[in-house]
Amino acid sequence: MSVPRTLQTYWDACRQGLVVDEEDLKLEGFDTRLKGLSEFHEYWARKIEALRKTPVFEDHLEYLYNTSKSVPAFLTSCVLPLSALSTSSLELKFTPSVNYAPLEPLDSRHHLLSALSDLELALLISAARLDIVAHTDTVNFSMAYDEYTSQMGKQRVQSASSGVLALGAAARAWGRGTAAVAWERLVSLDLLIPAGIGGRSNAAHGGLESKMWKLDVALEEIPPAVELPGFLAKWCTQI
Repeated sequence: MSVPRTLQTYWDACRQGLVVDEEDLKLEGFDTRLKGLSEFHEYWARKIEALRKTPVFEDHLEYLYNTSKSVPAFLTSCVLPLSALSTSSLELKFTPSVNYAPLEPLDSRHHLLSALSDLELALLISAARLDIVAHTDTVNFSMAYDEYTSQMGKQRVQSASSGVLALGAAARAWGRGTAAVAWERLVSLDLLIPAGIGGRSNAAHGGLESKMWKLDVALEEIPPAVELPGFLAKWCTQI
């Protein structure tokens, strides 16, 4: 997922953590046969839209956007307000941002990039490329691995045509099993964020190949954050 470039796109991403789209209710684990579910869904969606327009929440959202643009930071800030909800009170209450004490730092995860292996970087870059070439802000392992193998194939052709016989061990095309382990490490570092609410539907209904994720780093942010091998640097610029 590219870093949101406007407050509205940031809110659109954050809103997915508070409201389930009606067509996704069953997929997210809701019993769609439950009486009153549709009415409550409409009621909750209206409450969230009303909350969005309140000055305190607007300040809170702008604070997070201007300091981190981090969707996980927003979701973390929702933990206490959501835990305070009850059947007798469904009002989400946010404190002013000046009093906001985050449960974890709001800095980006760019510093983690230098600790990634070449394969992990290659998969992260491949996933970030899809945001541009495929016009999608969500990606799964299968999509990222296909883009990775496609780029490696092009690299081998270019190297052969230029008379370079070997790319080196770092530029070898790794198998799907090894790549899956690298993908899971990206998940463990929170460089990949579940696309669904809490990732519940993906976890229940999709395995590694199909589970959808958003990226917490944009393609253009990777080269300044880490020294890349030449072939990976090209992947970031040659779209």
